Amino acid sequence: MPKIFQVKCQTERVSTLANNCLSILLHTGDTSRFKPEELTELFRMANEEKEFWVAFSEMKVKEEDLDVKENIGIDDKSKTPHQRLYDVLLAYQKTKTGKFDNTKELYKNVMNRICETYIDKIRELEDFGKINN
Repeated sequence: MPKIFQVKCQTERVSTLANNCLSILLHTGDTSRFKPEELTELFRMANEEKEFWVAFSEMKVKEEDLDVKENIGIDDKSKTPHQRLYDVLLAYQKTKTGKFDNTKELYKNVMNRICETYIDKIRELEDFGKINN
């Protein structure tokens, strides 16, 4: 089980980024609220740009309250095909460039290429039907 820690904080600002992700700025108050190993882990994750899960609750969270699923992200079959494709493209963009920038444009380009491919196939089938009639 991954290491879980929590700290009391306030949401300072929430904004939407160009790639449809959220930027959430949290204020924790005094760093003495953290155990030294929690601060170390938090700074390590931030410096390595490692992704991690955050739970928001008005009450203190117990580990058994968290529904941590192993099958999440790009392999999550419960998402719509649109959501899965967008998650896959987010993962691709992050892996390729180290950032999520331009994922929306990548999604549009991929969808347009898919549409053009099927339009071409439809035209081929229509032309083939005209030849055989």
